[in-house]
Amino acid sequence: MPKTVERNLTDNILRAAQANDARYDLYDAQVRGLGVRVGTSGSKSWFVMTRVEGRMTRRTIGHYPQTVLKEARIRGAEELAKMARGETEAPVKRQSFHETYVEWMQRDQGKNRTASQVSSAMELHVLPKLGQRRLDSIKKSDVLKSSTASTMVEPRYKPTVYWRSCGASSTGVLNEIT
Repeated sequence: MPKTVERNLTDNILRAAQANDARYDLYDAQVRGLGVRVGTSGSKSWFVMTRVEGRMTRRTIGHYPQTVLKEARIRGAEELAKMARGETEAPVKRQSFHETYVEWMQRDQGKNRTASQVSSAMELHVLPKLGQRRLDSIKKSDVLKSSTASTMVEPRYKPTVYWRSCGASSTGVLNEIT
């Protein structure tokens, strides 16, 4: 859940919030889950945050000062109530690992020189075991268990080599499952 705070946000606090080296959040005590994110450029965005289906979910509801504190509290409470009822703006994708893999190969790997190697590794090692499973049901441990690379790689390097062979870099498809 969002941080529990003891002070209400005020216009003075919001005006005084300055840009920093890293973005940071300020939370409101009056509406639990309401906060404002202060970006490195100094921009301020209202958001609500709560747990939906076991995952923390953040939704932007406006920008300060265009949306004033009073209005943000009203919008925030309404949005949190919608989230609690299970109403979402965008339907959650319930697609299979294979469908996500195909999209990822087209979107992110198409022009890479190693795309054929990534594709071969995925088709040989991962898709037979995980291809038909829903993406939201796969855990990192499932991926590591499905590795057949153990005969080719020293045990201490197995997870790293396996993730790389699957194209699981910082923008890889497998990051969507963890």
